[in-house]
Amino acid sequence: MNSNNFNLDYFLQKCNHKYLIDEVPHNTRYKLAFDEYRKLNNHANFSELEDIYKWFQINVNPYATKVGNILTASFYFDLYFWKMNINIMLGSPTINKKSILNSLSDMPPATKNLMCKDEKKLNELILYYIDCLEVFNNSGSQDIKPNISDYGIKFFRSGLNNIFSVHNQILFAKYGYNQAVDNTIMEHIRMGIEKILKAFCIVEKKLTPSASDKKFLTSKSMGHNLSGIVDICYECTNDNDFLLIKKHINLLPKDVNHRYENINYADAYLWRVIKLMHFIANKFLRNYYNTNFREQILKSMEIDNETAFDILIGN
Repeated sequence: MNSNNFNLDYFLQKCNHKYLIDEVPHNTRYKLAFDEYRKLNNHANFSELEDIYKWFQINVNPYATKVGNILTASFYFDLYFWKMNINIMLGSPTINKKSILNSLSDMPPATKNLMCKDEKKLNELILYYIDCLEVFNNSGSQDIKPNISDYGIKFFRSGLNNIFSVHNQILFAKYGYNQAVDNTIMEHIRMGIEKILKAFCIVEKKLTPSASDKKFLTSKSMGHNLSGIVDICYECTNDNDFLLIKKHINLLPKDVNHRYENINYADAYLWRVIKLMHFIANKFLRNYYNTNFREQILKSMEIDNETAFDILIGN
């Protein structure tokens, strides 16, 4: 591609129009556009990514790219949710303890030093950061394994929107921008998990948007029955990760009636189900996208997936 004759503005306008039709979330459009740009220009660099990022800041919802580097997650320590900046991941980034600690931009040095003295908490931070890094960086990616249905991917991305809402509501409340209601946060957590688990079922059972398949997704065995959906995921995949998820899925409300009640959930409890939510989202990525960054980190830490799950969620 001859960059001198390439009209980036026109290219991004066409991309954005396509994303509007495809209902691509605002906060993932610039990453998807950069993926498409790289297909045209193998020598694309970080400065060009910044140009694309700035274009979407100006031309779509400005708040979609304002919170954090890609997005901002939340990390719970010492009775407080701290802001965690998730960086853009190009190629194979260098991830180490220092860079992860630096992502906690508003955590005081003394608090970081305190956390570093707790090996289990530090490992939890590393594992959680990797889950966030991979999920946020791949939320709009088209690097999907062959024969994965668009219908399943649509459910997955809808679940990711709930995940982004969880972090925004928690952090906006902590920083005084609004008064988040705990049951609203919980509903986003619950719905995000439900949609992503259903995405597994859609992919594995090859479901379509047909009336009969939609009826199955809302049936008594599925519906809002998280435990039942996990059972179906395990039946479809015979994947032991779903047995780990099954042990903890009942941490979440068993039905959706909680959304109508003003319930105050303990922060430590919210934190536990947030980590479960991220584990499930990352699981979908590992199964159906061409990404294995988490696996590389586990090898470097010399732990297996079950041990990592226990560090994150508890046993």
